[in-house]
Amino acid sequence: MNLTIHLMTSIILGTSLFPAFGWKAVFVLIGGFFIDTDHYLFYLFKEKSFNLRNAYFYFKDKQNCENVLRNYVLPFHTMEALVVSAVLSLYFEIFLMVTVGMILHIILDWIYELRNQKNIKVPSIIFWYYKKVYKHTKSTF
Repeated sequence: MNLTIHLMTSIILGTSLFPAFGWKAVFVLIGGFFIDTDHYLFYLFKEKSFNLRNAYFYFKDKQNCENVLRNYVLPFHTMEALVVSAVLSLYFEIFLMVTVGMILHIILDWIYELRNQKNIKVPSIIFWYYKKVYKHTKSTF
């Protein structure tokens, strides 16, 4: 999905939550926009390059993007990250804003991926690990 859409929707949501939550509403941006940091970290480890521009275009390439969606886990886009953020939101209002932003981001990603008939990102680290182990054990028989 286009980063501009994530940025704009996060700003709109944060602005609409500002009257109720004040300055803490800014943290919607962390969950709604900066969640995509895991894309950059993936690129950094895979390509051994700090070039942010190249990382952006790496994920704009359909083949690269589909390979990542199918075979790797983006940890900030997982249910585990969402659960951790939700639990922290019980204690810290800032994390409530992060969680709301994450939910917005993940829903927008799913809509985009379904509309463009792409694979949805691996939704869970546990699911990804199970899939890898099961695939490995299945092929050894």
